[in-house]
Amino acid sequence: MIRTALKTIFAHKLRLTLTALSVVLGVGFIAGTFIFTDTIDNTFSDLFEDVFQGQDVIVQGESEFDVGFSGPPPMAESVLETVRAVSGVEAAEGSVGGFAVISDKNGDAIVPTGPPTLGGSWTDDPRLAGNIALRDGREPRGSGEVTVDAATAEDNDLAVGDVVQIQTPNGVSDYEIVGVVGFGESDNLAGATFAGFDLATAQELFDLQGQYSTIVVLAEDGVSPDLLRTAIAQESQPQESDNGAADEKPAALQKVGPHHSFQACARQYHRRGGHPFGQTRVLQRHPLRIRRHE
Repeated sequence: MIRTALKTIFAHKLRLTLTALSVVLGVGFIAGTFIFTDTIDNTFSDLFEDVFQGQDVIVQGESEFDVGFSGPPPMAESVLETVRAVSGVEAAEGSVGGFAVISDKNGDAIVPTGPPTLGGSWTDDPRLAGNIALRDGREPRGSGEVTVDAATAEDNDLAVGDVVQIQTPNGVSDYEIVGVVGFGESDNLAGATFAGFDLATAQELFDLQGQYSTIVVLAEDGVSPDLLRTAIAQESQPQESDNGAADEKPAALQKVGPHHSFQACARQYHRRGGHPFGQTRVLQRHPLRIRRHE
């Protein structure tokens, strides 16, 4: 039997060679795919670990289904005061955002292949800003001002003082670039473009007046982010009345629609790379998502 098998193999050397080659190539492609995806995941993990540094707990609206890139529903501004009143909270700030397509000097839209075009409100408290920092200029202070990421500015020959058109859900308008921002050592957020506005302007542009997309929280010294997340969740839950029914929380906790902030969109973008940001539903009627930055 062995002699017959060997005779058959040597009689079909080309088939044997091609079969062996296909096995080697298949294993090589699979190994390369794992290496590539792990490299991407590590890149995203390192980048977003820096972007969200200083943010111990993140509060977002909770959707009843996966809304993908559209992000979680917004919350009323009054939720911020509820969060700030929780024991152990050192600082908390709300933000909003959505899509914002920046145009170059010729009026052509700057749209990267794959990464999103992000827009968001500027974080006033530097302790909650992560590693987003000005490289040039200053923060936006009015309805006609914007900051852009360093990669977009460099690739399109944009600088502080230039006027560009930006499209948002509110339409297309002209904005003066007053600042250029970076993300730690990175010039952009994994290829995404970013346009930053002051909070009031961003709320108007993304149709979120009186609402926040995300609330970021800094814990007091010595307070565990896990314990703080639990405390915020408990404070946000509806209380039962004497008849056993759950009392309605203020309209602050009601879901309104599928919007997203810069940070929320960034997290959605990152989650597509497989990073396990934890999430906990804390309300049954009008849920909020309380995340601890891991």
